Amino acid sequence: MVSKKFFTIIVIRIIAIFLTCLWLAYTIPSSQKIYTYIVIVILLLLQVYALIYHVNKTNRAMAGFFVSLRDEYSFYRFSEDKDISASSSSLSQVLNETSDLLRKARVEKEKQFRFMEFVFENAGSGMIIFLEDGKINRINNLAIMILECGNVRNIHELDRISRLLTQKLMLIRPGDSEVIRFVSGNAYKIIRIGISVFRVEGVEYKLANVQDVRNEMEEYEIESMQKLIRVINHEIMNSITPIITITEAIKRGWLPQGQVIAANEINENFVHDTIDNIGLIERRSNGLKSFVENYRKFSQITRLNIQTFSVKQMVRESLMLFANEMLQKGIDGKISIDPDGLSLDGDRKLLEQVMINLIKNAVEAVDSVEYPKIRITAGLDDEKRVTIKISDNGCGIPEEQIHEIFIPFFTTKESGAGIGLSLSRHIMRLHKGSISVMRNEPGSVFSLRF
Repeated sequence: MVSKKFFTIIVIRIIAIFLTCLWLAYTIPSSQKIYTYIVIVILLLLQVYALIYHVNKTNRAMAGFFVSLRDEYSFYRFSEDKDISASSSSLSQVLNETSDLLRKARVEKEKQFRFMEFVFENAGSGMIIFLEDGKINRINNLAIMILECGNVRNIHELDRISRLLTQKLMLIRPGDSEVIRFVSGNAYKIIRIGISVFRVEGVEYKLANVQDVRNEMEEYEIESMQKLIRVINHEIMNSITPIITITEAIKRGWLPQGQVIAANEINENFVHDTIDNIGLIERRSNGLKSFVENYRKFSQITRLNIQTFSVKQMVRESLMLFANEMLQKGIDGKISIDPDGLSLDGDRKLLEQVMINLIKNAVEAVDSVEYPKIRITAGLDDEKRVTIKISDNGCGIPEEQIHEIFIPFFTTKESGAGIGLSLSRHIMRLHKGSISVMRNEPGSVFSLRF
C-alpha cells in the first residue's frame, strides 16, 4: 500500500511538472506576459524542489532504517508528523512496525542467548567448545577450575598440564567417554572426559564434558576393594578352615594325648582314614590355588593386540567349539550377521574368550529346557557401532542377581569360579565397549557393544 501511494504521488507531481512546462512553453513566445512567465518558472522550481524533497525524505527514511539494521540497533523511530506527506507517514508507520518486530525478535534472541550463557556457565560439569583444529570457542569457569588451565585459546595449550589430556580431547570418538589420570603441579587428578559433536552453519564443533571424578573414583575403588577383600576372605576361609580342621583331626589321630601312636595300633582303617583326609586337604588346596590363578588371570590383562577381523568368522569359530555338546543336547543354534562382511577392530583372542564365556553360559542355561535355542546376532546399531547379541530361552537370571553377575567371583553355579562374566566385562572395557544383560522371558540376552 505504501509503495502504491508513493508511486501515485510521484506520478501526480511529474504530471504537474509536465503541465507546468507546457504552460511555460506556451507563455515564452509572448513577451507581453513576462510576469506570468516569472510566476510559472517559480512554480516549476517549487514543484521540482517538492519532488526532490519528497524523494529524498523517503530515501533518508529508508537509509536510516537500513543503517539501524546494519548497526543492529532496532530502537530507531521514524517521524510521523502531520506536516509530512501521506505516503511518507505511511512508510514511517510500516518501518516503525517492522522495527518493533525486529526489536522484539532481537530481545527474544538476547534472552535465549543469556539463558544458554547461564546454563553453560552454571552447568554441573566443565564444558569446552572447540573446533577440529583445537581452537577453543568457549570454555566455562568450572572447566578452567577443574583443569587449572587459566585462559587458554587452543586445546594444544593444555600440553603444559598433561599431554595425555590433550590427546584424549582430540582423539576420543563422539559419544564416548574416558577416565584419565595425571599429575598437574602437585595435584593428582582423575578426570572423566566425554565428547559430543554438533554443527552450526556448516561448521563442526566439539563439546567436551569435563568432570573431576577423583573423589567418586576413590570411593568406588575403596568400595570395590572392600567387596574384593570380602570375596577373597570368604574363598580363602572356605578352604583354610576345612584344611585346619582335617589337619587337627589327623594330628589327633597320630598324636593321641601328645604321644605318637604305637605301631601295633596302626591298622588298615586308620591308614585309609588318614589317606582320605590328606586327599581332602589336597582338593581344598587345589581349589584355593585355582582361585588365586583365576584372580591373576583377571588382573593381568592390560594390553590389547588390535587387529581387524571378520565378526562372522569369530562368532562361527567360537560356536563350533560347542557343536558336539549342542548336538547331543539338541540345542538349536543360529547365527545372523548383517551386513555379512561386518568387521571389528580389537584383540581377537580376548574377544573370542568373551564369546566362549557367553556361549558356554547360554548352553548351560538351556540345559533343562524342552526346546533349547541359542541365537547370536550381530550388526550396527543406530549410532553405527558394532553390536553382538547372544540370547537363549533358558531359565534366565533372577532379577535380584542380574546386577551382581559381573562382580568378580560371584557365581550362581555350584562348580563355577565366578570369573567368566567379570573377565568378559574387563575385556570389553579395555576395548572401550560395554557388556550388558537383559531378561528375555524366557531366557536372557547378553549384548556386546563396541
